[in-house]
Amino acid sequence: MSGNPVGVAVSFERYPFFEVPLLTRFSFPFRQRRVQDIERYVSVPKEVRMISRRSFTLASTLFAISPSVAFAKTINRFSQGEDQLALQGYDTTAYFTSGEPVEGAEALVVEWKGAKWQFVTAEDAETFRANPDAYAPQFGGYCTRAMSLQQEVPGDPEVWRLHNGKLYVFFASRGGRAFDRGPDEMIELAQAHWDTLDFVE
Repeated sequence: MSGNPVGVAVSFERYPFFEVPLLTRFSFPFRQRRVQDIERYVSVPKEVRMISRRSFTLASTLFAISPSVAFAKTINRFSQGEDQLALQGYDTTAYFTSGEPVEGAEALVVEWKGAKWQFVTAEDAETFRANPDAYAPQFGGYCTRAMSLQQEVPGDPEVWRLHNGKLYVFFASRGGRAFDRGPDEMIELAQAHWDTLDFVE
């Protein structure tokens, strides 16, 4: 047998957002096939052809910017249980004033941004009420290390760090140790994920 036993001529048929080569002539030694017979092997699924160029471009742009932007997760702004207590009822000002975690009293509660905050003394409650952003834990009291890994895990108020005048809590002691090895890098990663989240109002 001499020459090329298979002759192929290719043309392009334009679909909504890309071009697909279709065989216009496919010659075999034993028989000739019609274009309709060949196209079923290389045809584009009907569902794909129905996608418009605009829809495809929009979806691609959203995912290129950030996959989480298109599907933002909604969580409570502050980690809390069914009782709505932030920091599991610990006094958030005590980390700054006493240097240790101290459980607050049920009778001394301040409600702020959808959570209930308990305090040891009335003075602590007033201190918080005057400037809550200065005393509230960063990243809503969720574990800072988990947040840096794009997860939302409740923090343990017994595992904490103060860094540059801000309070950070962690799910477990290993999170605190990891924070000690590179606090600024972990905070940056956690902040990047935090900024993608939506919050229950």
